[in-house]
Amino acid sequence: MPLPIVGAHFRLNPSPDSRWPATPAKALLSLLPAATPLYAIGEPTNPFDSTAVAVVLRSSDIPPALHDTIDLYCAPYGFSAEDIFGASEHQLGYVPKGLAAHIFPRLKGEALKGELCFDLAGKPCLKLPKEVEEVLG
Repeated sequence: MPLPIVGAHFRLNPSPDSRWPATPAKALLSLLPAATPLYAIGEPTNPFDSTAVAVVLRSSDIPPALHDTIDLYCAPYGFSAEDIFGASEHQLGYVPKGLAAHIFPRLKGEALKGELCFDLAGKPCLKLPKEVEEVLG
């Protein structure tokens, strides 16, 4: 069961206590191909939801064939390839709150590797390992 990635538009101006830099999440999500590795990371200190699960992209997982295209997609948001590759990780959004509460306990403080996929409407989703998806039903 792919999990929707929500809140990408808020990543341009993250809260001051965010561990990730501002990032053009919507631009990156529109550029990245399906199966790009993504990570679910718990945020127990999130002031809005102590079981929040962030969806994170590691810059090293951006396919090399896209490196020259990053500027084109990110420039309208005020970012360059240098900005993107200058940070090791970028938060793309969150797992929706109701679903995150079921996943959070499974993280045990570790990043859980999944991959980018898209629903039938073309919206970005996080596909987690089968054993985690089974918990969600």
